[in-house]
Amino acid sequence: MKIKAFNKTDEGVNGSDWEWWIGQAGSWFGMRVQAKRIKLPAETFAPLQRYGIKKGSTVGQIDKLLSRAKYDGLNSAYCFYFVSKKWPALRAWPVYNFIGGGPVSPQGCLVADATAVKAVGKDSLAALAAICVPWHLLVCHCAGGKFNSGSPADAGGAMLRTSRQLAASLLKVDDLGDAPAFPPRSELPSHISYLREGSDGLTGLKDADPLRGYAKERDLKGFVLIDTSEGS
Repeated sequence: MKIKAFNKTDEGVNGSDWEWWIGQAGSWFGMRVQAKRIKLPAETFAPLQRYGIKKGSTVGQIDKLLSRAKYDGLNSAYCFYFVSKKWPALRAWPVYNFIGGGPVSPQGCLVADATAVKAVGKDSLAALAAICVPWHLLVCHCAGGKFNSGSPADAGGAMLRTSRQLAASLLKVDDLGDAPAFPPRSELPSHISYLREGSDGLTGLKDADPLRGYAKERDLKGFVLIDTSEGS
């Protein structure tokens, strides 16, 4: 895993924090990810649905995340996480029958498709938990192959599809309408190839660093690359 982070910047342009890529040589799955921390003891991620909406406008952070990710050909997602000195016994913790999870299982961060999050239209963990998937399923086989039966890139796509399916079921609709899903790519984009192959030269390049220039244009905080290629 390689992570390249930058100083905190304004997220007002594209509504996201990070760009994630997961996969191996020949198959890469890309996501734009907005991270949200739970607020305790209320068990809510508010403001989420209306974050960034100013007076006289209806376009908030979630809309910018969806539109800019689509423009760049990337899947949009939320990562919900928890910060606490003691692991909280969350009342609304989701139960995942396919991995034997229980109401207080310490399953870490949760990932949800951004279209599914917007469709639910609420900020509480109780409302959002049902459309989320524990993020460790990207790289483990504990779901009996539900996500990780193919490549890690396929697992990423399967997780977001599952999130959309869960939302459609919850809302009792056939689908979520225009929910773009971008399949894995055979090649990494040039800025991520730089991270993968030229990480030793990142320090001190400042604006000449293609990662930094790409991040500056899109107000990203950084990048995460999970490379499971043999020998990585």
